[in-house]
Amino acid sequence: PRPSTTILNSPSQEMLLPGDFIFRNNVIYATGAGAPAMACGDDCSHNLFFGLPAAGSAAVTGDPRLINPLATGGGFAVAEGFRLGDDSPARQAGALIADPGPGDFFGRPADPSIPPSIGFDQPPPAPVVNRSRCRKATQLHRKSIRNLRAARRKVTKLRRNGAKRARVKRAKHRVSRLMRQVAKRKRARRIACAARP
Repeated sequence: PRPSTTILNSPSQEMLLPGDFIFRNNVIYATGAGAPAMACGDDCSHNLFFGLPAAGSAAVTGDPRLINPLATGGGFAVAEGFRLGDDSPARQAGALIADPGPGDFFGRPADPSIPPSIGFDQPPPAPVVNRSRCRKATQLHRKSIRNLRAARRKVTKLRRNGAKRARVKRAKHRVSRLMRQVAKRKRARRIACAARP
């Protein structure tokens, strides 16, 4: 037997035409404590549940990070409060839809090649950082900084010990070369660690 569900506060023991009813990519947000589980039919998946037990398959649980989930009022402007925040677990967590239509509620074009977000807001995928490339560039930058510091200490030591001018000159030349290397690797690190769409 299917559990009871509530739609618009009207108890129902089962979904209407459950065999044909597809319930996917929805945000179910309960504001009261102790909300009961919701039955969502035989074809229920990729929904986000907050404040009540999850149901169906591939469910997402947790705060959807809506901009203003308690927004009320008339007109379409109130819908802005239900956009997904940047760190929402609903982003790109929905089931692929073969024909998603021209766009989302806010008119943003839909891209059927990427997983949709759960809900009626379809923000573009968050920029990503190639962590491996960023980590390598950061290590090289830090290594060049260490080498530069060591080279500067050597110049100071040579001068203190009264080393020959040619030897000090070579050490200073190395410092200049390492300074250029540090600047170059700093730029490379900035590029490698920049977020890309």
